[in-house]
Amino acid sequence: MRKMRWVVPVVAAFCSLFLGASRAQAQSFKVAVIYMDEIREKGQPYIEALQRLQQVSQQRQQEAQTKQGEIQRLQEQLQRQASLMTEQRRTQSEAQIRQKVTEYEQWAGQAQQELQQQQIQAIQPIDERVLQIVERIANERGIDVVLDGVAVAFIKNKEQNNLTNAVIQALNQQ
Repeated sequence: MRKMRWVVPVVAAFCSLFLGASRAQAQSFKVAVIYMDEIREKGQPYIEALQRLQQVSQQRQQEAQTKQGEIQRLQEQLQRQASLMTEQRRTQSEAQIRQKVTEYEQWAGQAQQELQQQQIQAIQPIDERVLQIVERIANERGIDVVLDGVAVAFIKNKEQNNLTNAVIQALNQQ
């Protein structure tokens, strides 16, 4: 849905360009596409960043399992010993478990936010490099507009107008 927000203004801009331009100008107007999903899938900097993020994610999952295991151990201990405990001791154990659950939920929320922030910090600089590469390749080839092919319903000479592989190669060479 986010991608669709800009499709209507882009299409309107193209229509006004083509309708307002002379025939010679319209014929020299060049459009190309890239597929950002494919670039993110095959670009070495993206692959390396995602591998680092995966390692961080796995560490967090291990921490989560440890914390969940501790809570489960306390719950099982309470169940086994509940009949032997005084009311006060059982209430204290239940409060301790609730506190551990609250701490875990806060930790999990914070860990998720940190992971999302790390993902942004890892991917954003690569995206900026990709845009610079796209601009350079488009200028070299005399292309006026480059669109993400996912948002394009039809384009004539699809392969001829596709810059994705050129961008991936340039990105991987840096």
